[in-house]
Amino acid sequence: MTTSSSVDLSGLRILAVTQYGAGPYAMQHLADLGADVIKIESPDGGDYARSLPPYTNEDGSDSLFFQALNRGVRSVTLDLGCAEGQRVLHALASRTDAVFVNLRADVGKRLGLDYDALREANPRIVSCWLTGYGRRGSRSDAAGFDYMVQAESGIMSLSGDPDRLPAKAGVSIIDFATGIAGAFAVAAGLLTAHRRGTGGDVDVSLQDTAASLLNYVATWHLTGGYVPERLASSAHPSLVPSQLFTCSDAPIVVMVNKEKFWPRLSAAVGHPEWEDQPDRATFDDRLAHREQVQRDLEAVFRTDTAQNWLARLAEFGVPSGPVRTVAEAFADPEYLHRTVSYEHPDFGVVRSPGFLVNAEEERAVTPAPPLGAQTEEVLSSVAGFSADEIELLRRQKVV
Repeated sequence: MTTSSSVDLSGLRILAVTQYGAGPYAMQHLADLGADVIKIESPDGGDYARSLPPYTNEDGSDSLFFQALNRGVRSVTLDLGCAEGQRVLHALASRTDAVFVNLRADVGKRLGLDYDALREANPRIVSCWLTGYGRRGSRSDAAGFDYMVQAESGIMSLSGDPDRLPAKAGVSIIDFATGIAGAFAVAAGLLTAHRRGTGGDVDVSLQDTAASLLNYVATWHLTGGYVPERLASSAHPSLVPSQLFTCSDAPIVVMVNKEKFWPRLSAAVGHPEWEDQPDRATFDDRLAHREQVQRDLEAVFRTDTAQNWLARLAEFGVPSGPVRTVAEAFADPEYLHRTVSYEHPDFGVVRSPGFLVNAEEERAVTPAPPLGAQTEEVLSSVAGFSADEIELLRRQKVV
């Protein structure tokens, strides 16, 4: 299948030493836009996401998890831990724009993936690092994972019902956000290298991304002493009412995030007198009387169905929406037509969420490749190795 993008990264080549979630997510979005992403995998099984359940092929060499995060890349097997593997790495780096490293900082450095190790092969190369805790500091060599960082950063403390344990986000939000940051870092690093004529190292981390996502909540805390807390019905910390409300059959979200929406909501629920009532006329008033405002609205919303309330709120111009399951969301044509699909020999038609960047030009979407599927092709066309040299590397178990 083809999909659309007028942003063309063809001609950009990236060596991707990535695994599991965050790094592959970064690289997939660049591959979607036309970049030649060459995924470097260990000859001994490759990215362990290939065998991640529950949807795997018969021999455990591929999974829908792996397909979801690695479409459009090329796979090369290479043992970076031996001298011959380093020779091949440098040959590839000499004709590559960037290296993307999704390993612990100490492991990546030991494998010669930092700029100092690669600059002789290519002084313009950009080495982009995605780690748990950055390449400097007391935890630079520690492994970091999404759920851990959600918990450590305080994000998990803000999620879930206040009377229950903190809850993680339903998806790997830190991995994915750091992946987007990583793709941005590659672009920024390459632009800088183009202007300066020399490359360098650039870092993103799960920890820094999590802190960045806390944004105004962290700023309120660090500057004003604000103490964040979990609120019932997933309520916004300061904008009242912006939260879930339970109707007679299902919950909905109502978002009064601008003052102009409060009079509209008051009219929609049959209480126009609330617009100017002293305890709820402004954001400050409603925040000070949050519990009463919520109780009054909850009583009203329980009198009718979610569908009827959403229709009425839309009529009055109040931002609102249903609380859907994933299945319900992707049954909506607005979501479904933004997916991409391709044929896979083991899984049949694989359908996934589409591009983050969409425009006009059609581009083919290809499956994530089998382990090492493009090794000979890449070593020959990119690194300039002959068929005999590649065969020798295979016999030596370098590739």
